[in-house]
Amino acid sequence: MTTCASARTTRLIAPVTIGDGAYTGAGATVRRDVPSGALARNHVPQQVVDGWVVSRRPGSASAKAAQAASADAESAPSPEAEPPTHPDER
Repeated sequence: MTTCASARTTRLIAPVTIGDGAYTGAGATVRRDVPSGALARNHVPQQVVDGWVVSRRPGSASAKAAQAASADAESAPSPEAEPPTHPDER
């Protein structure tokens, strides 16, 4: 490898070869060789696992905060329809 550009947050999973003039995207995890002049990047959709903290870290400060926020959301009054503001709507 003579010249390549790699972002600070790139992870190289050995053994890989990065070709001359190749780039890696920010946050990329490079598992396979990157040919010369190519760009290696990862894009995966965000996954949200509801209830993970409470089930996997019970008793933690995060779990207590999540439980309190959930209880607050359940006890909040439902929003009422807003009264019309335009004179023709009254």
